[in-house]
Amino acid sequence: MPDPSPFDPAEVEWTVSSYSGGSGDCVRVGRLGDLILVGDTKCPDRLPLRCTTGGVRAWIRAVKDGTLGPAEGSS
Repeated sequence: MPDPSPFDPAEVEWTVSSYSGGSGDCVRVGRLGDLILVGDTKCPDRLPLRCTTGGVRAWIRAVKDGTLGPAEGSS
């Protein structure tokens, strides 16, 4: 997977979730080449999570299907 660390998050066109209730504490999603970026509006300068489009599709499908198990290390 390409390393997007040299990019400036301020240059990405972000889509921000509207489900914050007006607090501004939202998830934001952007695109960098073939990668989907997921960031936190509270920490806009922090490098976002980067995923492939296939990985995002698989995650959404698993959420919809209810097939995600608990996170590693959680009880």
